[in-house]
Amino acid sequence: MNPFFLILPSLCYLAVAALLLRQVHRGINLNKRLSLKWKLFALSLFAIVWHAGALYQNIIQNQGIDFSLAQVSSLIAWWVSLLLLVSNLRNPTDNLGILVFPLAAIASLMPIFFPSVTTIQTLSQFMSLHILLSILSYSMLSLTAAQAILTTIQEKLLRQHHPGNLTRAFPPLQTMEKLLFSHIRLGFYLLSLSLISGLLITHNVMDQHLSHKIFFSTLAWLVFGILFWGHQVQGWRGQRINRWILAGFFFLLISYFGSKLVLEVLQPVFHG
Repeated sequence: MNPFFLILPSLCYLAVAALLLRQVHRGINLNKRLSLKWKLFALSLFAIVWHAGALYQNIIQNQGIDFSLAQVSSLIAWWVSLLLLVSNLRNPTDNLGILVFPLAAIASLMPIFFPSVTTIQTLSQFMSLHILLSILSYSMLSLTAAQAILTTIQEKLLRQHHPGNLTRAFPPLQTMEKLLFSHIRLGFYLLSLSLISGLLITHNVMDQHLSHKIFFSTLAWLVFGILFWGHQVQGWRGQRINRWILAGFFFLLISYFGSKLVLEVLQPVFHG
């Protein structure tokens, strides 16, 4: 594929992030500037649609489906961006794009710098369902991790009595926390279904290089489960919640990308 088809959405993602950062710097709440909000929405939608077309051409190959590290990273970045865009229609989450879109810009370029021939010839129905649930759960929990980072910054500034333009550009912490848990709940349910579907298609853990993936995915699931218990029963709030979210996301990150990084990047280097 011509690199231009991946560079263009990357530039659009960066442009949206830069414009959002500019509005935050000015202390402008986009929910009070609907014309600007919809312009940024249109630019984000263009980037996501173009990115989707590039992904389709890269992943769907004549010899099979490419699920290499670069392609999966780009696909997950696309899902996260799409989920954020949909969330923005009903919730004041636009400024999460400050973190999400630069990462999406980087991930969308990865197939250019890390071309791969890794393919899967055929996918069973259970395998297709498992992959879809895995990508959706990771994408949703990635969105919550970005939200946790921003709420951590927002809460820290409020405690220091230096709210500045950043906190004025975001909704109140109570609103952010409510949205955060609605996203975590959906991500946790999707992760649970992903683990269950994974058990149905696992035959030989060692031969399929799945031992570390199962371990860290389960660990992430336990972390998010404890987080729910702590919030509902013990009344956990604020920074403690954010720390547990980031810990769970870290384990999920290792689970999804650890084996691919070793098998596709590090192992060829050391055996080359």
